[in-house]
Amino acid sequence: MLLFLDVDGTLLPFGAAGPYPTYDARVDLPAAAVGHPLLSRVDPAPALLHRVDHRRGLTERDLAAVEEWLGTRRDGR
Repeated sequence: MLLFLDVDGTLLPFGAAGPYPTYDARVDLPAAAVGHPLLSRVDPAPALLHRVDHRRGLTERDLAAVEEWLGTRRDGR
């Protein structure tokens, strides 16, 4: 499942009508890629690698992890 997260917090499913936002988060890299030296070569932008259980979908815990990560990006930490 691909899910794009606009920095404003709007969820846009892949294949939606209309243009995609310029700033989006990709949820398509495996969690095993964390710390992999080639990750920055794939996409040099800051990345949150977070595993979502496909049997449950996005849960409050997953959304809290994204919210925390976005907060640290805004704070510059």
